[in-house]
Amino acid sequence: MSIYVRIHTIGGQFALGLRALGRLAPAARAHRGYASKSQSNSHSNSPSNSQRGRDGITLPWVWPSDITSRNTERFRWNSIPGNTLLGRLGRKLAKYQIGIIGDRFFKTSDHSQYAAAIMPRMVPLVLSKVVDAVNAGDGAALDQIMTPALATAYKRGMQGMAADGYSIDIQVGQGDVVVDGFAVKMGSPEAFDRQVPVEQRLKNYYYNGVDYHIFGSEIQSLADMSLVEKMGFMGGWVQVEFWCSITADTKVVLTHKGKVVDQDQKTQPISVSLASPAYKIDPRSLPPYLELDGSVVYTQNNVTPFEWRVSDLFLQLSNPEIIKLANACNGKETVTI
Repeated sequence: MSIYVRIHTIGGQFALGLRALGRLAPAARAHRGYASKSQSNSHSNSPSNSQRGRDGITLPWVWPSDITSRNTERFRWNSIPGNTLLGRLGRKLAKYQIGIIGDRFFKTSDHSQYAAAIMPRMVPLVLSKVVDAVNAGDGAALDQIMTPALATAYKRGMQGMAADGYSIDIQVGQGDVVVDGFAVKMGSPEAFDRQVPVEQRLKNYYYNGVDYHIFGSEIQSLADMSLVEKMGFMGGWVQVEFWCSITADTKVVLTHKGKVVDQDQKTQPISVSLASPAYKIDPRSLPPYLELDGSVVYTQNNVTPFEWRVSDLFLQLSNPEIIKLANACNGKETVTI
């Protein structure tokens, strides 16, 4: 194992089908240049810039000395103005509905109780599996742990490394898990499919943001929809996502054809996002209930099996997506962190 953790199960029913989390943060203005490559910080165990072997690979894992606020502070987006009566009412309605829909996943608790009971055990376990799969170059294992878009990004980097004669060893020590947030995505699963570029999705969907929650509506039907329907509340799809961070001593060693060409060691924060499947919400259909012991109670037959999957690491998919959606749907940048 490359990550060392203490895991305590509740009632012996902790299921490996449960999967990983990410991060909220204080307010600061976001910049359009977010997607540019992060600048590295100096560190005694890191090579000089002219010797950085890591620059020869495309694996998305962020090295300890390269961590910046863009990898730890999650962007939020408010497309509904809060400085008018209509705007304030709209945001209150959205948050009220988000609470109702989100908590339909939790039968005997709310999402904060669930997160406190489950996530501190789940995140180290899932992160351990991710690190082991990356070190072994096991793309099939990542397909079982990650969402398709994140798995594709890591597999592409792993394949490039293997083709060029690189291998990597990532070791993550024991650390405390902090549950940073919870969000709801409402709208067609296709509206939030990160395998499809944002620019392509924007041709078919219009998006609204309320803090860390996002609504996706089909453009072709907007004219015939009420305000409530436009927000995706009625007869829509819903997906929930938890965000966590774990701060732990991390060591990364990169080898090229048997020779160490880069290494880095430092205590670093690791942002991990865990997403549920998308479920259809209407009066006749409910998502599975999530219990505090880690078990899942299905409310109907032939429903998509529930599992948590790692949807993002280091906020490398989430934050650039939010910037693009906000800029496209607002005509100006309204994103903060």
